[in-house]
Amino acid sequence: MVVGAISQIPIDRLTVMTTGRKGVYRTPWGTIEFTHTKRSPADILDHTCDVGRPLRMATPQAAWRDLKRVGRNTHLVDESELTND
Repeated sequence: MVVGAISQIPIDRLTVMTTGRKGVYRTPWGTIEFTHTKRSPADILDHTCDVGRPLRMATPQAAWRDLKRVGRNTHLVDESELTND
C-alpha cells in the first residue's frame, strides 16, 4: 500500500469498487460510496491485496487505473508515488 500518493487524507468517505450496484450511503461515521466495475473477479483478486482487514485493498496501480477509468479527479495524485514500493 502506498501512503502519500494522494495529497489529502480522506476522513469521511470510503470508496469501494464493486461488481454489484453503485450507490452512496451516508452513515453517522461517514459516507460509503460503491462504484460499479465490470472487471472479472479474477482480475480484481489479481490487483488487490490482503491488508489484514475485512476488505481487500487495491494495489496503487489498480487504484490509479480505476480512478482514471471512472473519470474521477486525478489532480491530487502524486504519480511518482505510484512507482515506489
